[in-house]
Amino acid sequence: MLSNKKLFWGLGTFGLLFITGAAYKLKKLSNNLQIVIKPSVGMSLKGLKLKIEATLKNPTGGSMLVKTPFIVFQNAGKTFASSDSVDQDYKIPKYGQKQLDPITIEVPFLTMASEFPDMLKEYQQSGKITATIITRTTIDGAIPYSNTQSVVLLNKGGN
Repeated sequence: MLSNKKLFWGLGTFGLLFITGAAYKLKKLSNNLQIVIKPSVGMSLKGLKLKIEATLKNPTGGSMLVKTPFIVFQNAGKTFASSDSVDQDYKIPKYGQKQLDPITIEVPFLTMASEFPDMLKEYQQSGKITATIITRTTIDGAIPYSNTQSVVLLNKGGN
């Protein structure tokens, strides 16, 4: 008959292996998740209107649950716009993808002029406004995901 000590060690070892395997699987999912961001910029009477189209892609053999991405726009290391934080999950099937509804953020001209004069100066000098877009979300309610990319938001030359 097994002693309590052997039973304890056996269950402990099994539990550790199970947790390690689950953590490895979730980390692998985090490394493989792709979020494709397509930003576009419009102007309204109030200011800049940033529109983000996001596609969540899962190139793995396991399904995943992904929160609505939280999107941050930065210029020269300073945040000038961010999306609302939305508590909504999307199930992405294995080898599948999900196109999200567009996310719209308005940035008033007064805010741009008073808090981000360097962006307006950059536009006057080069005809471009560049930004860094940081996308953050969680996978399966526990694994953090973050992606950073640089984009040209406005370009006088249209290139």
